[in-house]
Amino acid sequence: MSTTGIYGAYHLTIRRWKVVEVELKTGEVSRHLCGHEVSQDVGRASSPIKSFDRETMMLTTQSGSRYQLHGLPGTSKSADKAWYNWCKNNNVIKELDVTHEYLDVSQVSTVGFEKLVRNSARKEAEQ
Repeated sequence: MSTTGIYGAYHLTIRRWKVVEVELKTGEVSRHLCGHEVSQDVGRASSPIKSFDRETMMLTTQSGSRYQLHGLPGTSKSADKAWYNWCKNNNVIKELDVTHEYLDVSQVSTVGFEKLVRNSARKEAEQ
């Protein structure tokens, strides 16, 4: 699902995702989502993360966009390209993958993961 909301904010479904903490030349530190956007089949890199709800796997950015995380973290060529371009355009000097702080696959049981998937699917259907 991809819809434009108020002030251009989006609600997008992202798969093969990761969260990266960056430091810019200005010294600013922020965290961003990178992943494969399902409906348009493109890579995405988000504005800074504002909040994350692990129960529903919903992430909201400072720009107001909402990202429904679908499935396990991962990578894709289109996401990697979008991330590379975002870093280049924003003068990133340091980056650190912090995905495990959002979903540590080694600490989620199969039943626990299935519950996360059901909750995120239910939340998406309500939108």
